[in-house]
Amino acid sequence: QIYLLLCSIADKLARIVNVGADGFFNQHVFLVIERQHRGFKVHGTVVITGGGDGNHVDFRHGLEHLFLIVERGNAELFRRRSGVRRSLSPTHSIAAMGRDAAAFTAGHEKCDSPAPPGSPWSRLYDRNAKILFIGCSPQSNTYLHGVEEWLPVPGMLTESRQDLVIYDEDGKRIECPMRRHVGHHSQFYDLIIPALRDAGGWAEGTFGNARVQILDARSAGDITMAILKEYPQFFTPEFQAEHGGKN
Repeated sequence: QIYLLLCSIADKLARIVNVGADGFFNQHVFLVIERQHRGFKVHGTVVITGGGDGNHVDFRHGLEHLFLIVERGNAELFRRRSGVRRSLSPTHSIAAMGRDAAAFTAGHEKCDSPAPPGSPWSRLYDRNAKILFIGCSPQSNTYLHGVEEWLPVPGMLTESRQDLVIYDEDGKRIECPMRRHVGHHSQFYDLIIPALRDAGGWAEGTFGNARVQILDARSAGDITMAILKEYPQFFTPEFQAEHGGKN
């Protein structure tokens, strides 16, 4: 999955563009980034995020498995742009360009889980982001993994830490022992949509030929935390099976 964050510092507006199953990406979305590049540098920030996994991640070299932006076979066009900054996470790194790029990506290597408070993922809540899904399901919403971490939801993270190592762009070796996400909670993330719609934190539309869904990060965070405080296992298969949810 590909995520785009368009963050306007001036009006506190941010948008994640999650480009997935409908395949409406490649030249189309990159062209949007290219045309808005000057405005992002002056007024806001654009962020691409793409997960990643590995015991040793070297940020001196290409991270094609992290940032899957491809145009005519050339990978990582965004990451290679001048001025792009990357957060140093071995599992949930982001790349950012623009006014707030340095602040948005800072400190990710100090986190002992993928998306805890103070990580780039929690900054979406701080900035009251608008999360935009293009051609894919809200079930791919990594942001809600972060919300689960913030409570925290019991059993959402491993008890032990995996020994991970990254090398920053100067070649410095950084040890990053990290707790990992467990379970398959994301398959139930779309269950919060009715509550979001009722709260005015959800909208739908189109972008080109792709279906678009927009959720408000602050509303999604608040509603999800309220649900999880009452039902901590809400997103688990066991809870949904017991309460007549999805199979």
